[in-house]
Amino acid sequence: MSFASQLLIKSAYFAQTSTSYKKVKLTARNLLENNNYRYKKYVDIFMIFLIFSSIAIMVRDVKYVVYDGFNFFNHYVITFFFLLEYLLRLWIYSDNSLMILKQKDDDTFLDRPLSATKVLKDIALKKLEYVTSITAIIDLLAILPFFHELRLLRIFILFRVFKLFRYTKSIKDFFSVISSKKFEFLTLIS
Repeated sequence: MSFASQLLIKSAYFAQTSTSYKKVKLTARNLLENNNYRYKKYVDIFMIFLIFSSIAIMVRDVKYVVYDGFNFFNHYVITFFFLLEYLLRLWIYSDNSLMILKQKDDDTFLDRPLSATKVLKDIALKKLEYVTSITAIIDLLAILPFFHELRLLRIFILFRVFKLFRYTKSIKDFFSVISSKKFEFLTLIS
């Protein structure tokens, strides 16, 4: 068995047996996705505050000079939290360790060594599934205004408004209907 395969298996076993790792991942999942989790509303309020702050700074910057502290807050602090949220959502989207252990069990049953490239490809495809989702694309486009030197990219600040949709239930329902009927919409557009 190759070193990469051994490393994958050891890290997968660690993730499955480590209570602290599982607790951190569950907390992240609850904070971002579980509407019944009591602290999620605070995360939602904080993110909404960041979105409105960013928009207010952008609107103010159109006509007036903005204080450097506000620009720093907008360029670095807000973008840091959006990036952190994006990466946490990417992390909790799928359980890599389960995928690795399932592949190991399948390969052991078939009496062959674990294919590290196959399992890493499967993990990458699963993560790509998240990255190409509508909400993930909006989140990514909301992070792009960090590159303010490219003035054209400032238009992407407007995608921070779309991030608000993630935090309201009725808008979530609207997006779920849109995503479930995307074939019909694409057919209409064509």
